[in-house]
Amino acid sequence: MSPLPISTIIANTLQLCDTSISEEEVLSATGELADLPNPLYAVGLAAFILIGVGLLQFTLGDLTKEVSKA
Repeated sequence: MSPLPISTIIANTLQLCDTSISEEEVLSATGELADLPNPLYAVGLAAFILIGVGLLQFTLGDLTKEVSKA
């Protein structure tokens, strides 16, 4: 088996490295759809949980002072 010439290897590599095609174009060509939800929902839920936990921590007060009084 004879080795491939360098020009053929470079040409094939450049074809494989073509990044001008977007992800949406690939998905539409293959007939698939991205089923991922909007990431704003996840960010909003995380912010809601973080703010809720912070508010809950501030409403508990200083438990060490309350225990030392008892």
